[in-house]
Amino acid sequence: MSPAAEPTAVVAELSPADARLAMMELANMISVPMALTAVIRLGVPATIWANGANAPLPSTALLPAGHPDPSVFERLLRLLTSHGVFSEQVGTDGGMRQYTLTSVRHTLVPNGPSDGVDELVHAWPCLHDALLDPAGPESFARVHNGVSAYAYYGQYDTTNASSSYIPWQRRSRLINGFARREATGLMMGAMTGVSKPFMETLLDGYVGGFDGVETLVDVGGSSGLCLEMIMRWVGTIREGINFDLPSVVAAAPPIPSKTLTRINIFLMSLKNVDKLQ
Repeated sequence: MSPAAEPTAVVAELSPADARLAMMELANMISVPMALTAVIRLGVPATIWANGANAPLPSTALLPAGHPDPSVFERLLRLLTSHGVFSEQVGTDGGMRQYTLTSVRHTLVPNGPSDGVDELVHAWPCLHDALLDPAGPESFARVHNGVSAYAYYGQYDTTNASSSYIPWQRRSRLINGFARREATGLMMGAMTGVSKPFMETLLDGYVGGFDGVETLVDVGGSSGLCLEMIMRWVGTIREGINFDLPSVVAAAPPIPSKTLTRINIFLMSLKNVDKLQ
């Protein structure tokens, strides 16, 4: 006799009206990340945060002076307020709405430029093609002439792209390379901004997990921030190894701490390692 099938979760049936509302909500989920993209590009989180001030500001103060109609922008701010990104305050006299950042600010206030996400966004409409053709290129490669995301962000040339003696075809490739290098830095900064608060929480509760570890490898460690945080937290770790792609390892900033070795992913010899994370 064949074993009994595992029970599946039972989903409550919705009324036709609720089903339509549920589908409308699913179809409009894209509005939240796109709204986040808009406010980041407009510099809204940085303007409100202002080096820690986080003072309440109206929508008119977050747009260029003389903007003809801030009402659409205010609807966008209220959308993100409903998702916990901003906090809204209204004066007791029924005056203008003002906005501050919530604790989400840790991942929104930038340390550098906030551009370069278009390349990733353009890949999403090709997701269905990639699903129908799993042996073919990934979604990103389909809209970038067959170049994968890792190759796109990882390959660049540091030669002076503005030199007049460089042929225009090569100069174009070099300029694109500089743009990709900036995008790589942006991606690394984004990963760092997201990882840091989560790693702090993890280390607060992860007691004893690194006992006896002297050498630690972070596979796919990006900038090495998480590895460096662990090494500062755990006094017994003498050496950390950041194991990642060559372009990522090359772009990772120096970290003034204990011994931290940078090894690219194509150097596969790892010896005398106590723990991989």
